[in-house]
Amino acid sequence: MAGIKGILAKGVEYLTDEILVNRDADALALLPIALLTLLIVNFGVRFFHFYIIRATATRVVQKLRNDLYQHLLKLSLTYYSKKSGGSLVSRVVHDTNQMIIGVASINQFVREPIFFIGLLVYMFLLNWKLAALAILVAPLVALLLANTGKHAKRYTHRIQEKTADVSAVLSETFTGMRVIKGFNLENFMKGQYMVRNRDLARALLKSVRVEELVRPSMELITGIAVAGVIYMGGHEVISGSMTPGQLMAFFTALIMMVNTVRTFGDMNIKYNQCVAAATRIFSMMDETPDIMDASDAKEMPRFRERIEFRNLTFQYEDATRPVLTNFSLKIRKGEMIALVGPSGAGKSTVLGLLSRFYDPNAGSVLIDGEDIRNFRIRSMREQIGLVTQEVFLFHDSLRANIRAGNFQPSEEAIIDAAKAAQAWKFIEQMPNELNTVVGDRGQKLSGGERQRISIARALLKDSPILLLDEATSALDAENERLVQFALDNLLKGRTSIVVAHRLSTIRKADRIVVIDNGEIVEVGSHQELLHKDGAYAYALSLQESF
Repeated sequence: MAGIKGILAKGVEYLTDEILVNRDADALALLPIALLTLLIVNFGVRFFHFYIIRATATRVVQKLRNDLYQHLLKLSLTYYSKKSGGSLVSRVVHDTNQMIIGVASINQFVREPIFFIGLLVYMFLLNWKLAALAILVAPLVALLLANTGKHAKRYTHRIQEKTADVSAVLSETFTGMRVIKGFNLENFMKGQYMVRNRDLARALLKSVRVEELVRPSMELITGIAVAGVIYMGGHEVISGSMTPGQLMAFFTALIMMVNTVRTFGDMNIKYNQCVAAATRIFSMMDETPDIMDASDAKEMPRFRERIEFRNLTFQYEDATRPVLTNFSLKIRKGEMIALVGPSGAGKSTVLGLLSRFYDPNAGSVLIDGEDIRNFRIRSMREQIGLVTQEVFLFHDSLRANIRAGNFQPSEEAIIDAAKAAQAWKFIEQMPNELNTVVGDRGQKLSGGERQRISIARALLKDSPILLLDEATSALDAENERLVQFALDNLLKGRTSIVVAHRLSTIRKADRIVVIDNGEIVEVGSHQELLHKDGAYAYALSLQESF
């Protein structure tokens, strides 16, 4: 392509001095054919060149997105507690889009300097005085590029931050629409969105100001060089030191070089935008998970005998006090343990530590006498089923949601799990039965239906250890009855730890563990604790915490 530009400039000289001055009609007839041939070759070369470059950039960024997403899946829950979903989405989508633009422009960093040097050499060969005059403005161009690059990088950082803020509000809006409408928060959320969108618009305008200032500034600076060349070049032609064709060829080369310089300006902005995006992306890639497999971690054998919490102390990051202190508890295989106590006592934290969502600050969690940190996390979690109060369903079919924990079972096994979870009756009434898409977070289902799908998922996973976290607390009486039937099926033959307030769930437990301020204050069966007339009996009498 650099050669094509040189040929075009030389063609202008030939057209002026040889054809027009000599009035050569035959040569004039051939020149358009040569020009069209040259342009066709240029079209083919440019198309395949730029297609290959952009296709390569797209694939590079596709791999980067894949790596980034896989890395995010490895990060611990602690990381997500400090980041908004909108901010993470912005980095994965918006910042990587900026990377595509930057990577696709890499070829320009090689091509444009070659164009510039080639055209400059050609101009010096035509007339060194005019060429020297033309490059006198180079320091001004360099100063302009350096200044705009610095501002472009800073404003791009700000745009990315404000885009993340807008994305965060959008994410909260779409996932919390039921609450927004239920509490008449439309105007409040509109205000939140408008403020963040205004801040984004201001950041964009500052960036646009820099970008649009570069182009006319570049044209003004290069215009000075062009004006000087017109004056001096005209005198060169008048004095006979230069032919009109040579001056026209020089102007053609100069205009192409000006376009190259203008491209330098655009490249400079793209480069700094790409650097800003890459900085945010790789800062995320540099995050390390709090919870990782040890270098010598091994596969966890099938659960056989007992679970033990030994002298646990745990404090959440940025918390003022530990949520668990010197917590010790042994659970035999096949036993059902109910954890009860006031909100914030540490009940759900116990489940989180057993699932190894967190590691204790002191003490250890043991399965069959071995610290769970010695096992590979994936193999350990395969043996734990989890049913929570806040059920998460994917925007997918009922079938896909039920088999989310086990992708191997047959259609018959999926249906059996749905029946055992008391879910098959309502599934049969769905327009597409198991193929029915449940909507974002299962919004097309009622709370009780979502909970039963969650239980069917746990049934199909068939893990020997089961964790239930407030699984019936948000249900009405009829749904609680159906879910309770489903839970009875789920609990059979499993070792289970249940966080619950409902008496119907608690009284079935082999042992009830009462936790307050991160410590165990009572342990026993329902009847034993009633006879003790302690914290458990008092809480039941109030009928508020349970």
